[in-house]
Amino acid sequence: MMNGELLAARALHLSLTALIVTAIFVRPTVFQQAISERRLFAPILYIFSAICSIVLYFVVSCMDPGYVKKDDADVEPLEVIVDDEAGGSNDEDASLFQVKHDKNNDSVKFNLKPHQRCGFCRLKKPMRAKHCRDCKRCVRRFDHHCFWMANCVGERNHKFFLLFITSELALLVWSFSISLSGFVKPADGEEWISVNLLLVIADIFIGVFVFVTFILFTMHTYSAFTNNTTWESISKQRIPYLSKLTANPFDMGFCRNFYLFCCVCRAQDWTKYYENAKSNLLKKTTTTTTGGGGYRKLETPARGHEFSDDDDDGEETTFSREQLHTSLQVENEQS
Repeated sequence: MMNGELLAARALHLSLTALIVTAIFVRPTVFQQAISERRLFAPILYIFSAICSIVLYFVVSCMDPGYVKKDDADVEPLEVIVDDEAGGSNDEDASLFQVKHDKNNDSVKFNLKPHQRCGFCRLKKPMRAKHCRDCKRCVRRFDHHCFWMANCVGERNHKFFLLFITSELALLVWSFSISLSGFVKPADGEEWISVNLLLVIADIFIGVFVFVTFILFTMHTYSAFTNNTTWESISKQRIPYLSKLTANPFDMGFCRNFYLFCCVCRAQDWTKYYENAKSNLLKKTTTTTTGGGGYRKLETPARGHEFSDDDDDGEETTFSREQLHTSLQVENEQS
């Protein structure tokens, strides 16, 4: 399914780009006049900009957005501890167990706490990571899954996504301004649509794309300067490590946020930033004065649920017998 989505998205992007560029050069625009007069700088610059935009599209579309891998230093596999009675089978030849992710079931225990695990990938989930059901992978600093790119936007490719959106917006505005010079007014007014049909179709697509890309440019520029993500903005109340805090714990100021967004390529340990920011926030908000001069204690996030995301728990996970350890074995090792 992902292969079909990839092919469809890329074919559509290339087709629409070719349509707009063709309309600009086929119709009698200022570019056509400039070429006839051998003033080639602007047409060549336009073609170069279009090629750069296409290259950036494929960079974002093909790039690893920041997948969580089992070999990462801060990642470990999810293992399960099951009582003999809940093992699912007494057959010594059975090699697999199916374990329901029921947090209320005391007979099933995991080596990772709920806020640390992804039940789909069966891996430890770093902070700000989210499981994408389209890519079927966990993505660090997950922003969103872009169907136009047929890829996720995450920690590694977010900067390139913003660069692509910026270049695409500039190219679309330039294309629209050039296209206006190519409309021809025929002697018969009723033939205007048929004579200018190619430019009319191109400008309709340009108008739609300018509207969409401007919104995306505004959103992701704001995200870059505030160290926020689309997922965290939309789902803040569903993300326990954010729902109880009034401020963004990852916001370190415009300059540092933009530096982390653009210039840092390695995976970040967001837990460190979060703990520092949360301790500072709690210092300011642990107690507040009330009308009578008294004090009341504010609610703080419960530990153990700061990183959890119920969507990532999974419904059922299959483990090999080697991954299962009985509670009795664990108790014997601890004693």
